[in-house]
Amino acid sequence: MARGVYGDEDLNAHLSALPRPDALADIDKAADLLAETVMAKRSILIIGDYDVDGAMATVLALRALKAMRAERIRYIIPHRIRDGYGLTSSFAQRLLPDLPHLILTVDNGIRSHEATHLLNAKGCKVVICDHHLPDEHLPPAAAVVNPNRADCPFAAKNLAGVGVCFYLMCHLRRRLRERKHFMFNGIMPPNMVQFLDLVAIGTLADMVPMDRTNRILVERGLERIRQGQTRPGIKHLLHYRHKQANSVNLVFDLVPTLNAAGRLDDMALAVAFLLADNQQEIAAKSTELQRLNRQRKEKITVMRNQAKEMLDDEAPALCCYDASWHLGLIGPLAGSMCEEYRRPVVVFAKEIEAQDGARLRGSVRAPEDIALDILFDDLNREAPDLLIRYGGHKRAAGITIAERDLARFDALYKRLAARHQSTVQREPILTDGSLPVEHLTDADARFLAACLPWGHSFPPPLFDDEFTLVAQEISPAGTLSLKLRRQGFANVIPAVKFRYEHANYPIQATKLHLVYRLLCEPWINNGKWVIKIEHLAEQ
Repeated sequence: MARGVYGDEDLNAHLSALPRPDALADIDKAADLLAETVMAKRSILIIGDYDVDGAMATVLALRALKAMRAERIRYIIPHRIRDGYGLTSSFAQRLLPDLPHLILTVDNGIRSHEATHLLNAKGCKVVICDHHLPDEHLPPAAAVVNPNRADCPFAAKNLAGVGVCFYLMCHLRRRLRERKHFMFNGIMPPNMVQFLDLVAIGTLADMVPMDRTNRILVERGLERIRQGQTRPGIKHLLHYRHKQANSVNLVFDLVPTLNAAGRLDDMALAVAFLLADNQQEIAAKSTELQRLNRQRKEKITVMRNQAKEMLDDEAPALCCYDASWHLGLIGPLAGSMCEEYRRPVVVFAKEIEAQDGARLRGSVRAPEDIALDILFDDLNREAPDLLIRYGGHKRAAGITIAERDLARFDALYKRLAARHQSTVQREPILTDGSLPVEHLTDADARFLAACLPWGHSFPPPLFDDEFTLVAQEISPAGTLSLKLRRQGFANVIPAVKFRYEHANYPIQATKLHLVYRLLCEPWINNGKWVIKIEHLAEQ
């Protein structure tokens, strides 16, 4: 019940239980514009985003439109460092020499006011398909499909960008069918189920709340991946593991590999990889993606160690910056620090040299009891000149400030965080209680991983029990490996805790109280079950 499940119906993962797209504001208008453009064989440009959600939405839109016989269609992914996020006015200026008839933004665009004005003036129609929180006023686009619009009655507010794109493409298919487009072209309407693998991966990657709608979309997508009915590139990266695909191993294995392209190089590499059908091309791009992922891990380890030296343990929120940090890695660093310290975190990196001095781009993450949109609304009211740019969700956001304003931002941000939640660190850790020893098995670990698509606001079971410490060792990267015993269980129990502080090693106590999850993953303990420690207290 704590996860919002009150009966069997709440676990119904049939597609028929999904809310219908009709309630999405502007979806009729958007689908009609796209249908007219497809049928008239006019040009369409898809503008995606440089994260995995945006990449999946780009691939979905492109493949779906081609399956519906769109002929003049291409995509562009803005570069994280050179272009910044989404459809900016400078990015729109670059499009003017080869302007399409219609631009479709996916996973971005909800705050692209200036760019939309510019494109409108040049006769280009703009359809925005996004899920990020809007400003008070919407951009002047021909259609804005976003469940988080204040006037949108659609019930499933937590769709990822790829989820909104899926709904729009489904509605477009319906509109084209009503206009007999498929009959006139002698083709069958595409089965939209074929795109659910992309929806599942993008939804898990974006860490949106795993409400009932998202659970259905993810579970049906995971089912297709397990059956091998997925993009050749995805199957290549997962190898044989696609047969055991679940929300845990996708988030910790597949997603970071794809994300490394957008963080360290260009997300267009990952999109091209996902679109590829040739095995030689897939293998070459896979090698490059995995090289970037190894580089990402090395760089972020250095950044994390530097960030920890800056921390004020008593502060209600954390703010870190170093001029050497890579702009593409501040997001995952903020996320891991937020998870570890259970406080809102801002991590800054230097962005560009502007006429008025250097700018810093920050990635913000917050625990569930802090709503970033409300916090930054308050910050804007108190210091309307401070944020050059802001956008995001309740738990994840991006901001831009002038470097000279860093100290002023730091003080105000921490004061407001303290006002919003003064007891973040002292909040109890909620668990599912003790795990009976008879469930310490590979079968039960696999069952917990695969029985539901776990995610944000619908986490996998978290247990707490007392153990006796038998042996311990730590890796240079801070992975703590333990051998434990528990009353009533004859065998030694393997346990692992990631990012453990070397300063706290070795553990002196023999009795430990652990909060943990039961895992069975190929990359831990040779694929056998293990308990993954989330919190550790010496008795």
